[in-house]
Amino acid sequence: MILDKAKFSDFIANYPLYKNAIIEVEPTFTPKHLEGLGFTFSCSCQKDPVTVILRFSDKISMNLSNVFSSNSMLEFIENGEFLFVERLIGQCLLCKNDVFHLLLKLNSKLDDIGDQLGINFCKIGQYPSYSIKPDNYIQKTISSESLDFYKKALLNISASFGLGALAYFRRVFENEVRAILNEFLKGSSDEMVVKQDIEDAIKANKMDKFIESAYERAPLQLKEFGQNPLKLAYNIASKGIHSETDGVCLKNAADLKFLLDFIFKVIYDEKNTINPIKEIIKKHS
Repeated sequence: MILDKAKFSDFIANYPLYKNAIIEVEPTFTPKHLEGLGFTFSCSCQKDPVTVILRFSDKISMNLSNVFSSNSMLEFIENGEFLFVERLIGQCLLCKNDVFHLLLKLNSKLDDIGDQLGINFCKIGQYPSYSIKPDNYIQKTISSESLDFYKKALLNISASFGLGALAYFRRVFENEVRAILNEFLKGSSDEMVVKQDIEDAIKANKMDKFIESAYERAPLQLKEFGQNPLKLAYNIASKGIHSETDGVCLKNAADLKFLLDFIFKVIYDEKNTINPIKEIIKKHS
């Protein structure tokens, strides 16, 4: 395969601006090989994902055909480095509308060239911009203040600002941890006592014990992986950010987001699906 299509599709769909993706290609690869690639993506013409085909503008496509006449990217080597910057368009196969425009940078050192070449793919421009709209279940589960922090975290991710993204997701966790624990402890015999203990623990920054206690009463969906996602989220949120690089913070922010999204989805499903079913079963038993 001339290009690792799975990695490239993930890059197109999920990578924010300025975040590098190293994708393996064959030595005969040229940017012209990107044209005509198809993968699933969202388009306003359909509710479900559709097939999107990549293309350059007609003028650029014709120029690329002329430039890469010998079918070798070595023609683009400058100062020992392969470098290419161009606009790429994603076109819906069904409605033929342009779904997105990317300004794409590809680069790789000459001495990397061998049986396989790892090329740096990086978005340096994107329209429409990286989505900062949280999923519907998140909007309906967390407070308005937390939702504002969540959106700001997504904005920071869109520009690959790891420090800012992690700081805002930490604020989301700190804001919501009380509500999460109270939700899981709801209905327990010592609910009021435990709630006061939670408040004391939050003030004393000693949450480990109550995170474990809440996990014991949490929905089964939260326990299916054998690890406590609440504790994992707490551990990530408790890490210092000032001694870490922006790249490390960006990875930690992505992990914390994934855990928070999972926890919020469990809470949303429990309130809106599982609990109503339990009530119906109870009523007709």
